[in-house]
Amino acid sequence: MLSSFLENESIAAFAVRPPTVPVGSSRLRLSLSSAFTETEIEHAADKIIEAAGKIL
Repeated sequence: MLSSFLENESIAAFAVRPPTVPVGSSRLRLSLSSAFTETEIEHAADKIIEAAGKIL
């Protein structure tokens, strides 16, 4: 699962699945803060792209 992979990378990305969202439209919930550095945001983006590539 994408959220589990990201959790192992120390990225909090919570899975939102049915019935909260329509079937076939699961998604991740991310929260950003102005306290994050540009490096931290780039790391998270890289890991999200890497994880999505493994799943898709």
